[in-house]
Amino acid sequence: MTTADLVKKQKTNSETMFKEYEKCRLSPHYFLTKYVFIQDSNNSQQVKWQPWPYLLDLLDDFQNERELVIGKANQLGVTWLACAYGGVWLPLFHSDVLSLFISHKEQGGSWELISKCKYILQFLPPFLQREFSRESRSEIKFATNNSTVLALPSTQKAGAGFNASFVFRDELDLHPYAKENFAFISPTID
Repeated sequence: MTTADLVKKQKTNSETMFKEYEKCRLSPHYFLTKYVFIQDSNNSQQVKWQPWPYLLDLLDDFQNERELVIGKANQLGVTWLACAYGGVWLPLFHSDVLSLFISHKEQGGSWELISKCKYILQFLPPFLQREFSRESRSEIKFATNNSTVLALPSTQKAGAGFNASFVFRDELDLHPYAKENFAFISPTID
């Protein structure tokens, strides 16, 4: 292969990756269906995220509704969807996003949500990855677009003072101050 052939191949690869990046940026449906892997802890394996109809409907709702209350059973993939959309897609492809994840406790709760976001990010192809400027059990801050994913334990005032792009309050029935917290969290997204 000649140098000219190598240059042409690299240019074609770059153009393909750019087009693919743009498809992902424009469509969370495309991004999740094509590139997101989640952890199946029950079977100790990595699995491709599945575009089940109810999850696709919920993904549309995430994009179109200001507030949602989702009554659900466990193991339906709703939390993984919230992490993939609000904790990965939004902050990865948009600048100045703040996604808040609030759970009934830190360890095993809100930290677990950040862990799920990191899991998804870890297995993205290199052309979709971004460097972090800050990373901890409770935060991911992307270096190049000023977007942040922040996990908080549920308190009466968790999330107060923030202007959030996305808020996910996981397992709300277990939150000790769910009702009081709503008064503080609602203005962050209004």
